[in-house]
Amino acid sequence: MSNPASVIALIVADVSAGRLGHARDLHAPLAGRPALWHTLQRATRIGRVGRVVVLHQPGQDPLAHIDTSAFAKPIETFAHGDVAGDTFTPRIRSARKWALSGWRGGLAGATAWDELLPAAPLALAMDRFNAEAAVLVGGDWCAFDPGYADGLLDIHLDAPDAMKLVFTQAPPGLSPLVTSREVLHDFAEKQATFGSALAYNPKRPAIDPIGRECNLPIAASVRDTARRFIFDSPAGMQRLHRVADQLGDGFADADAVAITDACRVWELDHPEHVFADLPEQITIELTPRRIPDGPIVPQHHVDLPRSEMDLGLARDLLAQCAGKAVTLGGLGDALLHPQWVELVQAATEADVFGLHLETDLLSPRDELAPLTELPIDILSVRVNADTAATYSKVMGIDRLPEVMANLQWLFDRRATTTSASDQLPAAGLPWIIPRLVKTADTLKDMEMFFERWMQVVGHAVIERPPTLGKGSFALAPDQNPVPMDPPWKQPSLHQVKRRITVLSDGTVTLCGQDALGRASLGNASDNMLLELWAGVPTLEIPGGRDDSPVCRRCHDWWSMRRVEATAPVSC
Repeated sequence: MSNPASVIALIVADVSAGRLGHARDLHAPLAGRPALWHTLQRATRIGRVGRVVVLHQPGQDPLAHIDTSAFAKPIETFAHGDVAGDTFTPRIRSARKWALSGWRGGLAGATAWDELLPAAPLALAMDRFNAEAAVLVGGDWCAFDPGYADGLLDIHLDAPDAMKLVFTQAPPGLSPLVTSREVLHDFAEKQATFGSALAYNPKRPAIDPIGRECNLPIAASVRDTARRFIFDSPAGMQRLHRVADQLGDGFADADAVAITDACRVWELDHPEHVFADLPEQITIELTPRRIPDGPIVPQHHVDLPRSEMDLGLARDLLAQCAGKAVTLGGLGDALLHPQWVELVQAATEADVFGLHLETDLLSPRDELAPLTELPIDILSVRVNADTAATYSKVMGIDRLPEVMANLQWLFDRRATTTSASDQLPAAGLPWIIPRLVKTADTLKDMEMFFERWMQVVGHAVIERPPTLGKGSFALAPDQNPVPMDPPWKQPSLHQVKRRITVLSDGTVTLCGQDALGRASLGNASDNMLLELWAGVPTLEIPGGRDDSPVCRRCHDWWSMRRVEATAPVSC
């Protein structure tokens, strides 16, 4: 294993599209060179790599505009029809759409490296070049750090049988993953993912891999930079262009610390950039209605005096959300809007990046049927219990058996339905994610709820109960079983608010808990969303840090910037 010829850099390079589906040209210029050139030159600088292998689709020529003779190590190509993806690729893409800036954190633990799957062509490439270990990166990971690759290979090659998969916690695009050929063949056979190997598995409880030797320690300044450094989308390409401009001639050789430092410097020098585009995630409340009315339901504590969103307004909002991850639901049940199917279709026509629906799943079966036929990424189901008694107590209705039957019906139907969007087998789409609000009443169900759904669907969400404001502004009682507020600290300068919410009457607010729009940016019926978003710096939020209609001690650690200030105000 110490022979460099048995170690290759494996670069997954679709010339015309990023791994999450965005159209982009891998030959487009970045710092005066084709984007792929930067990835290749970084790969050739990895000390123990013997050759660099570029995986691509048949008919593509990834090296067409690159002079490979200037590189110190051989560059090979390997074409395979599944490089662009297989029937499971849409499921992985959907799992990552709400975790773009995290190395992991997608559904079922999906990681940035899972975007490079399927594993079969990777394993076949390793067979073709007789490689036992691979440094895995994407062709558009133009700023990955070769130093991390060297460190990962040291760990792997020192104990190849024990350290078959090694990684770092760097933001997407800045670090490769090192894996053995055995792992990739195993993944190909089992349709497994890197996330499944690195995430919690209730069947095999173990220490989180980030606390083990397979995780190469890196600088905290890099680890804590919640940004995506991949040349695969308009936002990602723009970020790398800015970093390259900031570093000048030093970009090609810059390590991850220099890349993230340059990103922060540029953002601090240009705080207005936050409002040049809408946040990554937008929630649209189609209706404030829900069928349950128990104490765990916000509507039990506060009247929401607004009706369903007007169809025209909803369509107009979706048209403004191209390229964004959109949630239809908010405080209400999206499936109770009489035209929700038409609006899902409108979202597809508007080219939204991701679509997530929230529901109690209590609608009639004929109204649920389209869920497995439409291009929906995620369906969140507010189950909130694991026993009928708990469900009845917290939801105010005795209908858990109906919810469970509807879930099973959807699982069965999903397994046999063809996606209307691309005519491929649905392969597990939409993701169906059960959720539970953690209160004193649901605490006794929580462990079994989590174990059950982790085994059935690979993911479950446990969330804190909403108070709909803080202090005297709270509209609902705090139902937390124990104090759960994190200690207050001023958010770091590189945090950015990542989502906004539109209530069913058109009110736009920064926070999904602002149930009555008391800290409104305005109304989407009167202004474009981007115009309202641009008003954030001048928004006056009443109350103090612990007493506000919008929780300034945001439990998700998001923040918004005030353009005129040197530090952001948390929200």
